[in-house]
Amino acid sequence: MTPGAPAASAVGIAKSPRRTILGTSLNVVAPTGEYFPHKLINLGTNRWAFRPELAVSQPIGQRWLLDAYTGVWFFTANHESYPGTVRKTQSPLGSFQAHLSYNFTRKLWAALDVTYYEGGRTTVEGAAPTDLQNNMRAGGTLALPVGQRHSIKIALSRGAIVRLGANFTSYSFAWQTAWAPRATPAPEAPR
Repeated sequence: MTPGAPAASAVGIAKSPRRTILGTSLNVVAPTGEYFPHKLINLGTNRWAFRPELAVSQPIGQRWLLDAYTGVWFFTANHESYPGTVRKTQSPLGSFQAHLSYNFTRKLWAALDVTYYEGGRTTVEGAAPTDLQNNMRAGGTLALPVGQRHSIKIALSRGAIVRLGANFTSYSFAWQTAWAPRATPAPEAPR
């Protein structure tokens, strides 16, 4: 067995050259939550959902960073939809996100964010679907450092294009903590 490269330290990661990064992920949502087939509105969905996703992170100069993600949600059928004996299906739902961020300092940054969804029509017992989702949200994020290991993240998003569903504004506030150990300078060699 051939060992891989040694793990990088926090200092090594911080000093590594900025380059394009490609990534993938797979989100899986299990049919959890309360579900009652005889009720029209439920907390649970009584189906599985899967989203494979591809991402790219592209540095632009020393302070700008462009992140983009694209994926498709796939859904299994719900065979116990209201009133409990109806089969409900949903077509794939494409998703796209992009974030353009600017680093003022290592710990202080701001970003413009956009999210777009299209597809996801639902069909009940084969009836013609009428609920195509085609929505876009836009917003911004600001991260402010608090000491050496903490930061406050403030974000706002609004519906930019809302063709189906509620048009709402969301605000979020988060406290973040970095658990990675701080770098300590190497001791000086004796003279």
